[in-house]
Amino acid sequence: MSIVVTCTDRKTLLPASGLSARELPQGSLPERADTWRARLRSFDGERRALRDLYKGEAWRRSLDVEKKATELNLAPTMYVASAGLGLRQVDEVAPGYAATFATGHADSVAESAGGARQWWSALSAGPAALALADLPRRPTLIVLSAAYAVPLADDLRALASTNPDVLVVGAVQPMPGARHVVANRALRAELRGTAMSLNQRMAQAWLDRLDGRPLTAPELFPEWDRWVERVQQPEIWDRTPISDETAIQAIRSMIATNDRLTWSPALRQFRDSGYACEQKRFKRLFAKASEER
Repeated sequence: MSIVVTCTDRKTLLPASGLSARELPQGSLPERADTWRARLRSFDGERRALRDLYKGEAWRRSLDVEKKATELNLAPTMYVASAGLGLRQVDEVAPGYAATFATGHADSVAESAGGARQWWSALSAGPAALALADLPRRPTLIVLSAAYAVPLADDLRALASTNPDVLVVGAVQPMPGARHVVANRALRAELRGTAMSLNQRMAQAWLDRLDGRPLTAPELFPEWDRWVERVQQPEIWDRTPISDETAIQAIRSMIATNDRLTWSPALRQFRDSGYACEQKRFKRLFAKASEER
């Protein structure tokens, strides 16, 4: 089995000099991608295997998917899709870097869906690059976060055109050609964990139900739907309103622990802490808190 997961922002190495997307020079997207690839190739500092480079709860759950597949004797080979590295086998090595498909981030590689697709195509080009369609023709489980659904769509379509046994877990957009288990936050109560690792937990739950059957056995899908109908619990948000002054104090505390923090991940962290704040208002307060540093 091949398993494809997406990378995480959190890493065990700080970004090396020149390997943050914010440090790329102005220019067209292909020019910036060429510069980025050249910097990766020429870097001669510390590198770590990707399984040791990424960290955090979501990454641990990705490794759990690999572990579950191993326990089921599915002989998994795991790959990581990364906005900074392209598609890599999990035991390949890489330096610390900062690049993301998430918009509104200082290290965003593109600010539009079209730009993200173009960036991914650039990373997938070249003699040493790997594309999804290059993976062995065997059962392939792809655990896909929302940020990667659009950039990888064309690559995924090419894979599905030659491999009939592809399952995508996560994202909400239709995945042409592949069987798809849609992300469902109503499963959090049943599967536990954070929203960031829900796709991985869903993938593990799917593997638990194989019972010796193929990854995309037709009967698995109605079985899954019946299980979801039985256990899902729609989330009801109960966040606490907060004043501008208190919000700014909270933002300052977040910035103090991470001076590279930008408003978008800060807002997610703020809301995960149980506070309510409209996006436009939070962005304004974040800018104010940043100016007062």
